[in-house]
Amino acid sequence: MVKRLIAAALGFIGGGMVSMILFAFLVSVFDLGYQSVMPGALTVAAICAIVGFCFPGLGAGLFALIW
Repeated sequence: MVKRLIAAALGFIGGGMVSMILFAFLVSVFDLGYQSVMPGALTVAAICAIVGFCFPGLGAGLFALIW
C-alpha cells in the first residue's frame, strides 16, 4: 500500500510538471489567449496520480521523465 501511495505522489508530481511544460509550450507557440495553464496541468496531474496508484511502475516512470 505504501508503494502505491508513493507511486501516486510521484505520478502527480511527474504528470503535473510534464503537462505544465507541454501546455506552456503549446500556449507560447500557438499564441493562445490563456492566462494560466495550471487548471489543465492539475487535471492531468490528478489523472497521473490515479494511474500511478493503479500501476505503480507507471507512476515512478512519469517522475523519471523529469528527473
